[in-house]
Amino acid sequence: MKLFNLIPLLFLPFLTHAQCCCCAMRDAGQILYEQGRYEEAIARWETGKGNGADACADAQKCPELDSLVRNARAAWEQQEARTRMEEERQRQEREAARKQEEKKRLQGALGAPVRSGSGSPGGQGSSPFDKKTSGTTPSTGASAPSVPAAPASPQMVFIRGGAFQMGDFFTDSPDPAQRPREVSIADFYLGQTEVTEAEYLAYQMAIGRRSKSETLKPEQARRPAIYISWYDALEYCNWLSQKEGLTPVYTIIKTTPDPNNLNPRDSQKWSVVPDWKANGYRLPTEAEWEFAARALHGKGGQQVRFGTGRDTLFPEAAIFDCNPQNSRPYSVSCPKSLFRSTVAVDSMPANSLGLRHMSGNMAEWCWDWLGNADDSSASEGKAQPVGVEKGMIRVVRGGSWRDESYYCRAAARNGASPDSRSDNIGLRLVRKAN
Repeated sequence: MKLFNLIPLLFLPFLTHAQCCCCAMRDAGQILYEQGRYEEAIARWETGKGNGADACADAQKCPELDSLVRNARAAWEQQEARTRMEEERQRQEREAARKQEEKKRLQGALGAPVRSGSGSPGGQGSSPFDKKTSGTTPSTGASAPSVPAAPASPQMVFIRGGAFQMGDFFTDSPDPAQRPREVSIADFYLGQTEVTEAEYLAYQMAIGRRSKSETLKPEQARRPAIYISWYDALEYCNWLSQKEGLTPVYTIIKTTPDPNNLNPRDSQKWSVVPDWKANGYRLPTEAEWEFAARALHGKGGQQVRFGTGRDTLFPEAAIFDCNPQNSRPYSVSCPKSLFRSTVAVDSMPANSLGLRHMSGNMAEWCWDWLGNADDSSASEGKAQPVGVEKGMIRVVRGGSWRDESYYCRAAARNGASPDSRSDNIGLRLVRKAN
């Protein structure tokens, strides 16, 4: 047979496959994908794979459909995150303009300057604890201080408790301590954001650790406080509690080494006795933190991977190490130089409970010891678990600007020596609800 007679036969399989239902479905979806119409592209591809009347009988000829659907879902989620971020930015601009207009109106009516907000920087609004109580320090103070002062009542979010499956039900980690187990949490209040540089500087000035002449640049004041040890965090909680006339949670005994502290390198080893019934500020327990981070539709303890309320972590929604070399199937990469430090605590969209930066920006101290092995049994089936009795390092949750997405998962556990201070570990406050 002559060569020119063989040519049609050689190319016949490719010509036949190019006309198949599956390929036509794939190409039609690709056009929608390139136009940014990701939801329609996904629907077109999934129709071809399905069992309905419009499904392709030869779908097995296009195994790449599954990969195309996954990529389109990731792009769609990223598109939605950008949209929400832009909507949040516009909302904040409108709110700032409204408050500025209200401030001008009050100034005109009273003939005197008026402080915006009710005890929080930028007029963030009132907290559940702003009411004055007989025998306590008024939350707004008797006179305006001449140095930056921490808000008497930080912005707190009410978290309705309940039972939930704590742990890594996505099986992202081989760590046995992250295995799912049922835990119950009581209602509590959690800080909307991490404690800021301005708030912590006010505390340091009050106790004489920093000069009262020190100031912060505006962009620095709203960033999370850094270089705070676990012991520093407890002392800050007690100071703020006393400042507001509340009962401090922690009794700190600096002269008696803690027998449950097994860390030979901890230079302090203070003994700390918590009073869980006290109404003052404290650190969250590890279970409380994870319950709040796993928020969906205004409820904590839901099955979601990140504190952003998504199963994929996007640079538009969290501050983390999104370097492509650290990319995971559940994260979107970014230019290596995108995040080189923390950002303002209110700079990213909140999750459905109104909490910001529960994944990334600044890792956060928790009360619990991080056990040496599988310590998940310490919380399994329990109400209000507070972790194991002894250990070497304290739990750190949430991941930071330095961490890849793996450590920013709601179930991810990390830890640090309680006396250590770093530029990627801070704190978020808790108060009991009743």
